[in-house]
Amino acid sequence: MLASSLTLSPRLIVCPENIVQILGESNYSRIIMNDGQNIMVSQTLSMIQQKLPSEFIRIHKSHLINVRYLAQILRRQKLFVLTNGFRVPVSRRRAAGIQANLLQSTDSPTLGIPGFSKKAYLSTPLPPTL
Repeated sequence: MLASSLTLSPRLIVCPENIVQILGESNYSRIIMNDGQNIMVSQTLSMIQQKLPSEFIRIHKSHLINVRYLAQILRRQKLFVLTNGFRVPVSRRRAAGIQANLLQSTDSPTLGIPGFSKKAYLSTPLPPTL
């Protein structure tokens, strides 16, 4: 279960359940909400990540996603497709940790993603890293 609210500034409180992804932009972060709203805050991605529940995973140095909004995993291209249509790159360095985090984040064998199977995901070899 996600936390009921996330305080980003004294005047800005959001519900983590409504956050699709967070993009790091230097010392700022852009929060993409499920209604399409973009919120820019003067906090780093790391600072925000510490306040978020485990449903949020860091898949790249500048991308944090809510796994509840994960629509598709393009494993060979190392991309996650979110329900809002964004294609988010997965860092080669973080790939193994992401896999473990995804598998622990829910008991569902499909993670709520149509056509996704944890078993198939684990048995598909990753492409070689450069």
